[in-house]
Amino acid sequence: MDMMRPTTKDDDAATSSTSTDADGAGSGKDGDVAGEPVELPLHLVEEIVGRMSLVESARLATVCKSWAAAASARLPRRVPHLFVFLYNVSRESLRVKGLVVSVQPDGAVGRAWMPPSAATPACMRSADTKELQCIGATPSGRIAFGDYWSRNGRLVLLNPVTGALQSISLTGLRNQLVLVAGRSDAFLAIYYDKLVIWWRAGGGDEWSQWMVQESRRQTSLIFAAVNCDGCFYILHLQGYLLMINTTKPPPFRVERLPVPSLLEQNPSDPPGFPPSEKVHLLQSDGEVLVVRQLLAVKEVPAVFCDHREFPSIVGFEVFRLDMKDQCWTKVKTLGGDRALFVSPESSFMLRASEMAGCLGNCIYFVGREQYCFKCRIDGGMSWGVYSMENQKILFEHVVTDPGRCMTSLWFLPSVV
Repeated sequence: MDMMRPTTKDDDAATSSTSTDADGAGSGKDGDVAGEPVELPLHLVEEIVGRMSLVESARLATVCKSWAAAASARLPRRVPHLFVFLYNVSRESLRVKGLVVSVQPDGAVGRAWMPPSAATPACMRSADTKELQCIGATPSGRIAFGDYWSRNGRLVLLNPVTGALQSISLTGLRNQLVLVAGRSDAFLAIYYDKLVIWWRAGGGDEWSQWMVQESRRQTSLIFAAVNCDGCFYILHLQGYLLMINTTKPPPFRVERLPVPSLLEQNPSDPPGFPPSEKVHLLQSDGEVLVVRQLLAVKEVPAVFCDHREFPSIVGFEVFRLDMKDQCWTKVKTLGGDRALFVSPESSFMLRASEMAGCLGNCIYFVGREQYCFKCRIDGGMSWGVYSMENQKILFEHVVTDPGRCMTSLWFLPSVV
C-alpha cells in the first residue's frame, strides 16, 4: 500500500537514492537522485478506494487530500454496519476484539458471506475495554462499554472507525446504565440517590446533565429508553412505561403512564428469555415504536453441545405509542419507505431510498444461531431481514463462528 500512496504538494518529505548503474553516474553533489513527489492520478485513487468497504475507505481520509476527497465522496450518508464484540476466555487472560462488518442489505450473497477474518478490525485496544461490558451504540456511532457493577462505575465511548475514545466517570452508580435511542447521544445513569440524564447535542466531548426527581422503586429495573422530541420514554422490566418530559421547566420528574404492558410472556417464548433481548424501543418520524420479537423453540441437532432445543426468531410485531388514547397500537405496515434496524440498546429507523439495496417496510435484526440457555453457547451471531408485508423472515446470515454469547449490534459508522 505504501508504494501506491499518493503525495501532495504539501508533502515536505523527499526521497533520495544512490545510482548503481554501470556508469556510476548520478545527479547532485553526492550522486543522489532527488525524487519529486508524484501524485497518483485521481481516477486511480477512486478505483482503489471503490474496491474497499466504506469503513476501510473512511480511515484513508487521514492519508492526504486526494485520498480524503475520494473517501468523503463515498460517505454522503451513514450506512448501517454490524459491530461484533468477540472475546476468548483462557486460564491466562480474557482477550477481546471488535469487528466492523459491512452487510449487503438485499441479502444477495451467500449464507456465510462474511467470515470474521474478512471483516474490518475495529480501532480498539483490549486495555481500553478491560473488564467492561459492551452495552450498545449511540446515534453518533460510538460503541458503549460500561462498568456499572461497582460504585466506581464508568462509561467508555469508542469510535471503532477512528479509535477516538472518551471515558466518563460515574462514581456512585447503582447498577444501572441505559443508553437512549433517538437523534442525539444520551444515557440514563441511576445512582443511589438520584437519576441523571446525560446528553449532548453534537459529536463533541462536552456533556450536559439533567437531574431528575425519581422514585427508586420506579427506576430500579428499567432496560430501554428513547428520546422523542424532548420526552424520554422508558420501559420497565415489569412492563410499564415511564416518561420524563424535558420540554417543560425543571424540576424534571418521572411519570408513570397508564399504558398497558407489552411484556407479557408469549406462549411460544422460551421461559426466562430476557425482555431486553426481545423488545426494542426507538423513534421513527416523531413516533415512539416498540418492536417485539416472536420466538419459537426448534428441535435441531447442535455441533457445540449435547442439547437439541433452541429458541429462534420467527417474526416481529411493531406497536406505536398512542398518547391520546394511552395505549399501544399495532402497526401492520411501516409506511413510506421506512426500514427498522433493531438490536439490544441500538435501534433506529432509516429511509430505504437513502441506502442502496435496503428493503423498505422491513425489519433488520440481529440474533444468535442455535442459542443454548443451559450452556450459554451459541452457534454464531447472525443478522437477517423480516418483511412486514409478507410476515416472514426473508433471509438470515451467520457472521461469526460458534462461541460464548458474543455481542452483535447495529450502528452507524462516523468519522467525526
